[in-house]
Amino acid sequence: MRHGCWVFVFTTVTLLATPVAEAWWAQQHRVVAAIAEEHLSDESRHAVGVLTEGRGLVDLANWADQIKSKPAWRHTKPWHYIEIGDQQRLEAMVRDSRGDILRALSSSEMHLRDASLDRRSRWQALAFTVHFIADLHQPLHVGNGTDRGGNQVSVIWLGDSHPPLKTNLHRVWDGLLTAKKLSVEHYARDLNLVTSEQIRDWQSTPIVEWARESKVLRARAYAFGVDSIDRSLRKKLRSTVLVDVEGPPILGRDYADRTRQLAEQRLLMAGVRLAGQLNAIFALDRYGDAEP
Repeated sequence: MRHGCWVFVFTTVTLLATPVAEAWWAQQHRVVAAIAEEHLSDESRHAVGVLTEGRGLVDLANWADQIKSKPAWRHTKPWHYIEIGDQQRLEAMVRDSRGDILRALSSSEMHLRDASLDRRSRWQALAFTVHFIADLHQPLHVGNGTDRGGNQVSVIWLGDSHPPLKTNLHRVWDGLLTAKKLSVEHYARDLNLVTSEQIRDWQSTPIVEWARESKVLRARAYAFGVDSIDRSLRKKLRSTVLVDVEGPPILGRDYADRTRQLAEQRLLMAGVRLAGQLNAIFALDRYGDAEP
């Protein structure tokens, strides 16, 4: 790893945190939704247009995050993840009584299928479905049960060209790793390179397997590599007050190069699978244009 490009002159040290990471991850949710829109059947596109009053999937992709801190919706916070220990099997584990992402996704799809519900209820079910399918494909949303999905793992993020940023591993995977200065449409178009065989294979995989995939893949998120403990780089960063010589792992270009392709593939898979789920749900839908 080349360290010369990480030598900066700092007059002040700004510890960027939640607002930046959340803003970027909001982009990733919209990218998943934009990819899905390209794979919708005509019937699904019509049904989505009715439920969203013509706005589409992208505009509702982050609603589930926007509401979860409001008093009426705080009970939905556990719905964004599931924790499965490294040695645990999903079938044998005790599930969170408050719910988890798999149960929430199942419930949302069930309500979305119910054409007897009013439009607002089905809109909410659609918004949850869009959001949870994206979350389920982020490996750290299937946590190991020890560090809140990487939220308690402090890291120094360098990425490709960023100044040092003190954050946590979950936020790296929630957006810093895949942040790009592109429009949602452009980013989705760049990622949406998929064969008919991949679409068929990905959409035919049961939802529970998506969680198992993330459980397996999360090990790569924790594989920081030898560059993460490079002592000479730590001494350079020490002057910024961001890191001690024996401080948290440093995730730079080497880590980003090794993991970004995986993260972007999960975004693509989430979009393709979201479209597959909606196409199946709306294939037999009899939801009309009239107000309920």
